Amino acid sequence: MILCCRVLIVIALAVAVSLAMPLGKHAAAEPVVFDQYQISILRSLSSEVLAEIDDPSNKYMTDPSAIELGKHIFRDTSLSKNGKVSCAKCHQERRAFTDGLPKAFGLGLTGRNTPSLNGVAYQDWFYWDGRRDSLWSQALVPFEADIEMGVDRTFVVRKVLHNSTYLGLYKQAFGDDFIGKGDFWPANASPFGSDLTKASWNGLSEQQRQNINHVFSNVGKSIAAYEGTIGFVPSRFDTFISSLEQGQINTSILSKKELKGLKLYIDDKRTACLRCHNGPRLSNGGFHNIGTGTFAGPGIDLGRSLGLQAVLVDEFNCLGRYSDAAPDDCDELNYLQKDPHNMNYGAYKVPSLRNVVNTGPYYHDGRFATLDEVIEYYLNPPQLPYGKTHELTPLSLSKDEVGQLLAFLRTL
Repeated sequence: MILCCRVLIVIALAVAVSLAMPLGKHAAAEPVVFDQYQISILRSLSSEVLAEIDDPSNKYMTDPSAIELGKHIFRDTSLSKNGKVSCAKCHQERRAFTDGLPKAFGLGLTGRNTPSLNGVAYQDWFYWDGRRDSLWSQALVPFEADIEMGVDRTFVVRKVLHNSTYLGLYKQAFGDDFIGKGDFWPANASPFGSDLTKASWNGLSEQQRQNINHVFSNVGKSIAAYEGTIGFVPSRFDTFISSLEQGQINTSILSKKELKGLKLYIDDKRTACLRCHNGPRLSNGGFHNIGTGTFAGPGIDLGRSLGLQAVLVDEFNCLGRYSDAAPDDCDELNYLQKDPHNMNYGAYKVPSLRNVVNTGPYYHDGRFATLDEVIEYYLNPPQLPYGKTHELTPLSLSKDEVGQLLAFLRTL
């Protein structure tokens, strides 16, 4: 009797073990499932739902001659003070149109990180603080910045109009207006720069200044037209989203770890990533204060609060004389919240996460070299000086979950 009981116990244990083992294996192999609501969110992140590029302030965005002219100027180092700097120096194609440096270096060290140009034409605001409202007006600034290219607008337009290749493309895109008048403009004149350069500018008539600015703005519009051809590099994430469009989840595209990271990414209660990094650009295009502003000292950087004021007085903005837009087309400026305080103080533009692995270092000042450091920052956001606030609350993620989120980000 005792023997029978022992045998039954052994059999029972064996059955329990045999049942437990396949159950464990089955649990490990459980697929990552997305419900219909989550799938609808994922579809909203697809690059295929990007709208057509539309900038009413630049009617030459798709003009072939403007694109070709902009492509040449983008790479032209002769349009810099030392003959060695061009747009392409900081925006290198092999680095997703960044430079891999914490802060950009032209003629000297700037105060900001170089943003990627992939998909740049889909943005509404430019620079980390949004100080420009169009791609073409942004393209004009580096020419006259002392630490970037260090020249002036009259120098630029004379060089363009005196280059036979450039002149031909310029005429095809913009017509013959102002051609030849450049011969009578001073070699160096601008409202910015040295005292001599500014004096030359002030010595010109108002009509002469407008003529120079008209050609200068067209130079910016041609650069923008070229940059508008720089799209996003397709990724495994895009391939995965395409499989959803076909009504199925293809688990061979993303690993289980990456899929778990994706679920964390779209989980507003766990990570809140989508509050800023949403839509097909994986950016809402807005400005957020995440505690990275510098409010005192030699590296002071107040972010959007100063950029807001700068864009309103920019003579090349959407409402300005050199814009191709009707006033009613300038929605960003017309409905702009003009109060520079509140969360604009220390806020910076949300970058796209597309191609994020190739666009480090990260943040407006390039303070983090790796994505691991970025996630650590969100786990432990800083305590700011008295009276300063930011939008972040600490994330609560396990070590495994951090690894999963990082794995997903690397699929972009």
